[in-house]
Amino acid sequence: MRRYSEAVQADVRRRISPPHRQSVAQISTELGIHVVTLYSWRKAWRLEGAGGSCLSKGSRGLGAGRQVHGGPGNRRSERDRTGWLARYRSCGPASLADRRSVRRSQQQTLDPQHLQRALELRHQRLHLRHIARLLAAPFSSVARALNRLGLGRLRNLEPKPPVQRYERERPGDLIHIDVKKLARFRKVGHRITGNRQQGRSAGVGYDRVHVAIDDATRLAYVEVLPDEQQGTAIGFLSRALAWFNGQVVECRQVMSDNGPAYLSRRFAKACSVLRLKHIRTRPYTPRTNGKAERFIKTLLAEWAYSMALDLNRAEPLVAPLPGDL
Repeated sequence: MRRYSEAVQADVRRRISPPHRQSVAQISTELGIHVVTLYSWRKAWRLEGAGGSCLSKGSRGLGAGRQVHGGPGNRRSERDRTGWLARYRSCGPASLADRRSVRRSQQQTLDPQHLQRALELRHQRLHLRHIARLLAAPFSSVARALNRLGLGRLRNLEPKPPVQRYERERPGDLIHIDVKKLARFRKVGHRITGNRQQGRSAGVGYDRVHVAIDDATRLAYVEVLPDEQQGTAIGFLSRALAWFNGQVVECRQVMSDNGPAYLSRRFAKACSVLRLKHIRTRPYTPRTNGKAERFIKTLLAEWAYSMALDLNRAEPLVAPLPGDL
């Protein structure tokens, strides 16, 4: 390893310090000293402290301001030079000191009194922004505190209603009916192959799986039909009743959701002709018709998405399925 005299080191130190402030690359080119050696010298001088004030990071902006127009040793990015020079011109040398690395704005937390007040206002079903205005607190702080307590949504203010399970004693006392839309296919889909790219069948439409299930015995009747219009729903209901009668199950009541076909006057008239009492679930409460919903889930898991079958035929597929849930 080559050793340099003290005179050479003093000359390098003079060049790298103010007012000259030559870059390491420029000094290496002029004196023929390797850049690694120059960097090691500069690091040692910084640690000594004798030249620390002129070589410290806090004074790097001066060098940036001096080298804006560049030279052979200028390796600063344009964005870096512009930023340091703007700081120096706006606030002087004091602005070139190192700044804290923490965020300028910190997340605020609500004190216990404000948090208790926010809980009281939230239980009055006030919106989060309204609560923030009343407390004179940032909206983000109020939302974060209430979300942490599980009160971000209004529906969480009220406890969930208990599960009410029911079952009719005699077969035929209540028949649950529902419809599930399933996409048609030209080839086996991704639910079986696992490949979404090769299993697409775009533009082939949908089929509707009509389901009827007895509340007491879980005896089920299913048809795959092209739509869920009024006439289709009425035809399915009549065929389902005929099939249940063949199984010695006399139907007296039918439950459905609030689909357009089930709300129509034609469907109500058909129920009257068939001597059925038609009851509907409360809007947005599908759990009331839960036996049909759960049977559809079983159909999807164990029939529709479990095996590759050619079901998209011209004529409807009638599939009486006695199911035991």
